[in-house]
Formats: sequence, structure tokens, C-alpha cells
Amino acid sequence: MPKISSITNDLLNDIAGFTADDIDNVLINDTLQVSSFTQKKSDQNMATIEYDVTDDSITEIKNIKLRKANTVLSEADVSISVAESTSFKHLIQIREGM
Repeated sequence: MPKISSITNDLLNDIAGFTADDIDNVLINDTLQVSSFTQKKSDQNMATIEYDVTDDSITEIKNIKLRKANTVLSEADVSISVAESTSFKHLIQIREGM
């Protein structure tokens, strides 16, 4: 298999833009849905998703799901203590596999 990139940066940037646009909500601990983003963008093969968790009843975040409607696109088990409103930022790098 060749070790030379065959996918252009333009296509990688398009995929990063599609990825950022496709995510329309975040599910925290399978109970709190966040649909308002402080930032959704793509630049240099990177999709960036930013949002705030402001629900005072959340004291620990154990699971984060990035979703399109009810379809999970990305999921991470985490252990994050939360004492007040907290901002989250996801960086999703798009690159060609070789």
C-alpha cells in the first residue's frame, strides 16, 4: 500500500465541515441534552464543537455522546467533576488513513 496521500486537503476540509454541521446535539449522562452550541466550525481539517453545561443538578459527567438527532456519532466515557457551569470543546481531526 502506498504511503503517499491521495486525498486533498480540500476534501479533508469538506469532511470536517460536514462533521461539524452533522452534530446537532450532545447527550450528557444519557439524561441532559444540549442543543445550543457556543461554536461549531471547521478549519484546517479540524471540526470544532463547543458548548456549555449549565444544569446545576449535574455534579459529575460520566458519558458524553455527540449526536445527530437520536443517532450517536461519537461517544466517550469520562470522569469529570462539575461544580458550576462548565464549557466543553471537542476537536475532531480529519485525516487520511494509511
